[in-house]
Amino acid sequence: MTSKDGGPSSSRRRELLKGGFLAAIGLAVVGISGPITAKTAQKLLQRNPFRQVSGSSKQTQVSLSSLGNQMSVSEAGLKASFPISVPRSLPAGTTFTQARIAPDGNMLSLLYSNSAIEPLGLYNDGSAMAIFQIKEDVINGPPSFLPASFERVSVNGNAGFGRGPSSDGRPGELQWWSDGRRISIFANLAVPDLVAIGSSMGDLQ
Repeated sequence: MTSKDGGPSSSRRRELLKGGFLAAIGLAVVGISGPITAKTAQKLLQRNPFRQVSGSSKQTQVSLSSLGNQMSVSEAGLKASFPISVPRSLPAGTTFTQARIAPDGNMLSLLYSNSAIEPLGLYNDGSAMAIFQIKEDVINGPPSFLPASFERVSVNGNAGFGRGPSSDGRPGELQWWSDGRRISIFANLAVPDLVAIGSSMGDLQ
């Protein structure tokens, strides 16, 4: 269903928020009642999780435990409620560091390090890239409205959106939908680089 302004209804928006970006990074999911407007959508998509502490140059950090239990990718594949994917092509110098799975098995987090890429700053482990896979039962594509800072992309034929790093400290991000999942990549990389990583993702062998 859609609201009068052409955006998703409040129930559809709640589903979009459920298991979405804010949950993926371990912050609280914010539910906002009422139909989504272009202004509200812009606030949602441009929300800055990599925010700075007031009066300080330091960014707010969250515990890795908020992403779930740490385990190997193989173990995560057994516990996830969906078939997981892993990237086959990564920037030179990128090293996988850990996988975490939410208690209900509906969210997988893959974290990577790379000394040549500016760290995300959200976690205290110095991760340079994070890939999230979240089970999505209702939403199967990007919203109809996107702020000007985002661009629409295709990842292996699947619709998505992305943007490069911003001047206020937010990393580049790429999000798309595939096989009942929302997949997100966050790293201080340009959109074409993020799309190349996303396009290389394949089933866990």
